[in-house]
Amino acid sequence: MSFRYYRAVALDLDGTIACGGPPGEEVLAAVRDARAGGIRVLLVSGRILAELEAEFPGLAGEFDAVVAENGAVLALSGVVRPLARPVDPQLLRWLTERGVAVRRGMVILALQASAAHLALDAVQDLRLDAQLVRNRGELMVLPAGVTKGGGLVDALSELGVSPHSAIAVGDAENDHALLEAAELGVAVSNAVDSLVAHADLVLPAPNGVGVAALLAGPVLGGTELAVSGRWRIHLGIDGGGRTVTVPAAQTSVLITGKPGAGKSYLAGLVAEQLIGMGYSIVVFDPEGDHTELGMLNGTTVFGADGRLPPPWELIQFVRHDNSVVLDLSLLDDGRRNDYAREVSRLLQHHRDRTGLPHWIVLDEAHWPLGRLHHHAFRPDGLGYCLATYQPHELTPAVAQGVQWHVTVCGDGEAVLGGAGVMTAFRIADRRTDHVRHQHKYTSTDLPRYRGFHFRYDDGPTGAVAANLNQFVDVLRHCDTGVLHHHSMGRDMSRWIRDVHRDQTLAGHLRRLESRIAAGAPAGEVRPLLVKAIEQRYGLSKVTRISTDG
Repeated sequence: MSFRYYRAVALDLDGTIACGGPPGEEVLAAVRDARAGGIRVLLVSGRILAELEAEFPGLAGEFDAVVAENGAVLALSGVVRPLARPVDPQLLRWLTERGVAVRRGMVILALQASAAHLALDAVQDLRLDAQLVRNRGELMVLPAGVTKGGGLVDALSELGVSPHSAIAVGDAENDHALLEAAELGVAVSNAVDSLVAHADLVLPAPNGVGVAALLAGPVLGGTELAVSGRWRIHLGIDGGGRTVTVPAAQTSVLITGKPGAGKSYLAGLVAEQLIGMGYSIVVFDPEGDHTELGMLNGTTVFGADGRLPPPWELIQFVRHDNSVVLDLSLLDDGRRNDYAREVSRLLQHHRDRTGLPHWIVLDEAHWPLGRLHHHAFRPDGLGYCLATYQPHELTPAVAQGVQWHVTVCGDGEAVLGGAGVMTAFRIADRRTDHVRHQHKYTSTDLPRYRGFHFRYDDGPTGAVAANLNQFVDVLRHCDTGVLHHHSMGRDMSRWIRDVHRDQTLAGHLRRLESRIAAGAPAGEVRPLLVKAIEQRYGLSKVTRISTDG
């Protein structure tokens, strides 16, 4: 593996890269080398910015950004701005009147930890919305909710880098939030015990020596995996009630099973959890199964409304704060392959340059990853979720590159294989709905024997619907006797269930059929049947697709 996953490193100052004085030349040289190699390096300190600059002139210029005052102040590109309102001035007066030595920053108050009891009394007496944060022998009073982690997220956003592409390194109590905010939280060997216990990685050396080795080492260089246990994809629950998970970064998952078993449902579950955790993903959706992911914040769907942007324009939407779903179901095979091939070429270039997207989700993965299309992707890398009922069509590189294999058995059951174990589990519920093969079934003709054959009580009408568009068209205009006949046999809901495998819509239609069977006028229920299908599949929105933007 040589893909460089991490694109930013956030470093605490005191106790992390410095110890009782300025940072050593070794660690500063490592910072410069990392930045020269395209890594964003940030300084995240509890110090008041003016004091930091006075004690270490020029140090701020060694970094892409400085987060000071424990996350309350950001200095970037020569501009300094507070990230929170200052602590109430009443608190400063209360403490100084009682002889407490207090230093005031743009936002925070700093004092010795030995005066913590007085600071707590002041906050309680004045009924302030403030918090006390220890940093070894120092104490800071901050507005409630302000942390180094929050300041880091703000700074990374300004730099266009995802927290999931970042490493954070610290040593003290106030660094817990810093490490939690990043994909990988690292403690130097001299860190306080509580931080060591919660860190994803503990460096073998202290202070700047350990940090310099990290900056120049294989984890940041992409030749050694370092994966956090805090970020996990929840697949389901095993027979013993235990949660079944896989890592949410720097791994790949292959989902297989028979047609209709639930592969796309599980791929959508993986995708929505990754989006919910803030990862950037791109979903290649050849059958229109995943448009409902567009309901999630930070997700853009292209193609469902009949329009796809040019590939070069599409890449601009692959950002640290955005995920993309490509609904390709309205393209014929040739145009779909050409479009996907050009997108994948640009996407790989973008990924090499920026580290984004973190994941590429490929439904019907035998389509782009079969032997004819293996050049379009690099499945031997990391960050792929592949779903297919034809795993034998995948290239050998795919099988060799996948760390986790999920076999979907149907009826919500699956088996996870990987890391030397096999675990049977029940698939978790999804947040977003799953509409199976949306455009495939709305406009693509089924074989005649699988179409819906409309009948009266005494024989066929001659109308046969080969897809849902045709089905709804006939449903609008057919005789009410036809509706009554099919409602008595629950034929419409059974066709939706068995052919389209859409249990949700089938249940809705079954309830409407029951109303007709119970004596409700078929003509009054007809609009509800039509509306249920149209809303489920967005039939009124289906148009001829364009790929020229």
